[in-house]
Amino acid sequence: MTNQGASISRGDVVWAVDPFKDEPAARPLIVISNSSHPFENEQWLATVVSTTPRNAALKLTNEVWRDGSLPQTSYAYPWAILSPRIEQIDYIVGSVTSPFVDQIITNLNSYLE
Repeated sequence: MTNQGASISRGDVVWAVDPFKDEPAARPLIVISNSSHPFENEQWLATVVSTTPRNAALKLTNEVWRDGSLPQTSYAYPWAILSPRIEQIDYIVGSVTSPFVDQIITNLNSYLE
């Protein structure tokens, strides 16, 4: 797994263990936590990314990527939040823009308020 904990930050797209799969598998996640997380550089809050479009999913278009990309059209699921630890992250795929992360958080908040 990665030793890049200190370099992972809000907006990064990481490749991490998928705890919902029966067999060992990984998937992309978008880090949405900020530096106030109590375990910064060890654990993050992240939203699931999938290639399956859903009504409330947010599409990762070319415009939302700051750097990097995924090989298939992908969607962020604001309702699907994981908290990966450093040992569950393989590498950083790239990063998305702050306005895209803000939209994820706005949508997530709508499920909580």
